Amino acid sequence: MTRRHAMVLVASLMLLVAGQADAKSAPDAKSTSDAVHLCEKDNAEAKVPPAVVTKYCACMRKKQDVYGSSENERRITQWEKTHVDYRVACEKESGWR
Repeated sequence: MTRRHAMVLVASLMLLVAGQADAKSAPDAKSTSDAVHLCEKDNAEAKVPPAVVTKYCACMRKKQDVYGSSENERRITQWEKTHVDYRVACEKESGWR
């Protein structure tokens, strides 16, 4: 292997590793912690304390988990629009309203 080939190989490996790191750092609605974080971000402008938003988002995620993995692919802020009873229950439990 020539020096140039070795440099190309090393550069390619570095790009591959960097790409995997970026993929892992992007929020994912399937991951519980990422789903809650995305929900918090979506509700950042809410006129309630951040702790209430966190509690609400965690509650909604637990409700979403009951439905199984296919439901977990949707963001909480999308899912809450079609599951009003759960949204109302979590608003009450979190102290949102």
